[in-house]
Order: sequence, then structure tokens, then C-alpha cells
Amino acid sequence: MSDVDDDLKATAEAAAEDARRLMELEQEKAQLPADDPRVRELSDEARALGDRLAQVTDIEHQLAIIASRESDP
Repeated sequence: MSDVDDDLKATAEAAAEDARRLMELEQEKAQLPADDPRVRELSDEARALGDRLAQVTDIEHQLAIIASRESDP
């Protein structure tokens, strides 16, 4: 397995874990009244995760481009 393959696998796993945590946060928020102070904390964490997820998927996309170029004859 090449370094690009390893990096793609690692970024895919990181993205999946962030997505799982984001889903957990959103489900938890949905159970709370809007004025519960935890909603703000959970929203802050969700926003940070969303930003990180966007960065990870951008990296993953670039790695996929590199991998496809490496496989071209």
C-alpha cells in the first residue's frame, strides 16, 4: 500500500469519526429545549467539527486526485 493509500484511509476514517460525533451532537441537541445552556455548548462543538470535517474532506479530495494521477499509465 502506498503512502497516498495510507493517507486516504486515515482521512476517510477521520471524516467518518467526525461525522459520527456530529450526528451524536445533533441528536443530543434535538432532545433539549432551545433555552438549555448546553445547546450553545453543543452547537459550538458541532460547528468546530463541521469546520474540521470540511478540511478533512478537502484533503481527502486532493489525495484522491493524486492517487488517480499515480494510477494513470
